[in-house]
Amino acid sequence: MSLWALLFNKPIQIGYYFSFAYLAKFKKIVKKEKPDLYISHLLRMVPYLNLCHLQDKSIVEMTDALSKTYSIAGGVQGFLLKKFIYRIEKKRIAFYERMAIAKYKKCVLVSQADKDYLESYEFFQI
Repeated sequence: MSLWALLFNKPIQIGYYFSFAYLAKFKKIVKKEKPDLYISHLLRMVPYLNLCHLQDKSIVEMTDALSKTYSIAGGVQGFLLKKFIYRIEKKRIAFYERMAIAKYKKCVLVSQADKDYLESYEFFQI
């Protein structure tokens, strides 16, 4: 699925962690249990919430501003292909973070620095 994500302008890690088998199981659990609240651990779970239209009943626990992490890692000396992939992934993750912030009522971060980054002008310019 990582190749699919790369080809369709999605973050690579979203594709890497996506599974149609898991989606089918998730839908069954949602239908059977009908939870009042869903907590998504990391952005990689957001596609499942989106596909089940659970934005209004969900909290996205991002932990950190992943686009900031990719910005820092992309500036490190090293393998050119890795830097290229990090640059692509940084932009796609930033777009996905902005989407989650806009669509979900609650997004949780563990540090003020990451919250400040996601609220910054720099973040929106990635």
